Amino acid sequence: MALQWRDQLSVGNEVIDTDHKYLIEIINKAEISLKANNHYELTAVFDELMRYGKAHFEREELIAKAVNYPKTDQLHASHCKLFTALDKFKEEIGSTWSDVASTHFTTLLRDWLIQHVIKEDLPMKPWMIKHSPLFDPRDQRVQEKKQIQEEDPLFDEVPSVDFDQRSIVNPKNH
Repeated sequence: MALQWRDQLSVGNEVIDTDHKYLIEIINKAEISLKANNHYELTAVFDELMRYGKAHFEREELIAKAVNYPKTDQLHASHCKLFTALDKFKEEIGSTWSDVASTHFTTLLRDWLIQHVIKEDLPMKPWMIKHSPLFDPRDQRVQEKKQIQEEDPLFDEVPSVDFDQRSIVNPKNH
């Protein structure tokens, strides 16, 4: 039976909830590929999970830190643990997906997602609901810059720090 999103899984933040919904879709794709005995698709799903999971974990940790969630370090450690397990799993299976490996993979994903969301993400909800459900600290940096520009017409004359690139950026040169 396919996993389904339920409102009870919501952490109170649309960015994280949307990510979790998509992770459920990825797990469901893995199960469909498993039932079809399509190992090529299973490999593609695994790669998609690794890419999307990494981006999701970075977003989730950034938001957790921005809302002052006190267990952000444990959250990060949990994310690292999962990626270590997935890397080990990928090494073990190589390019061949036995029936046992395929079943283990989908079980691992199901168990991890449900346990992770319930035990590690839902406890963030009290910190999340203090903010807008659409809170995204990446947007906040953009909004802060716009507000400064509105208040100070000479703002564009001063070089700014691009925190994503960790370098000094002069807006006139871009």
